Amino acid sequence: MNKKLILSGLTAVLLSACGGSGGDSTSPVDNPTQRPNPSTDNTALTITPRNMNSRGIYQALPKQGSVSDLYQQEIRNSDRHHVGTAIQLPTTAADAHQGGVLIFNGKHINYNRLLTSDNSYRYVQFGTLDFERATGSFVRFDTVTPQLPTQGRAHYQGDSILDIRDTNAQYLRTEIGTVAASVDFGARTMRFEINSPSHRDSINDIKISKDGGFLKDATGLGSTVGGGFAGPNGEEMMGSYSHIASDYSGVVGVFGAKRQ
Repeated sequence: MNKKLILSGLTAVLLSACGGSGGDSTSPVDNPTQRPNPSTDNTALTITPRNMNSRGIYQALPKQGSVSDLYQQEIRNSDRHHVGTAIQLPTTAADAHQGGVLIFNGKHINYNRLLTSDNSYRYVQFGTLDFERATGSFVRFDTVTPQLPTQGRAHYQGDSILDIRDTNAQYLRTEIGTVAASVDFGARTMRFEINSPSHRDSINDIKISKDGGFLKDATGLGSTVGGGFAGPNGEEMMGSYSHIASDYSGVVGVFGAKRQ
């Protein structure tokens, strides 16, 4: 798999200092024909609407086929029940809740399964979608530039949602895991750890830019992580992760974490 291709759209959005409008095109794997069902009273398992201006990236990758078919769309909106213009998220209660991730099984709108961050995340939202022939993922964040501390250290903990792919880049399954990051604000560096039932990795010496973005890109095989901080003082972080093993099997996912 080409992890640079997968991460290019995300890091361009997260590290960009300029504005511009998000794309309004419809993903070739999306064909929304159904409307969400009426919301329930089970607020702990529903996606809470929040009025925040957000930016991010949505991407879709075929379950079988070349990564050259990767689709990416920048998203800009303030409605947590829409990812860009093409995808609606459920207003009904989730079927399950694991860690900080809501799980919606069965047919929901125009996809078969949704895993997304729960309401404990205030400034970021991330998730993955399962379509018949493709998997989709998204990550978005509050557009207010965080004022990060200039000294001291902090620890972040959170959740990851990872797609596992075989040596031919074909989709196998999706796993829910955890992430942890140790941040040195004075040195503008951090250490990142990610864990799921079948994948574990750590990345050191990740550089943090002045506007709160970060990127560590491996050359050839290995791991890449890109993302940024969100919230007035960098209370949360989010981003995208990918890994290519020596046998060319791969892992692609999104994550979020909160300062402890």
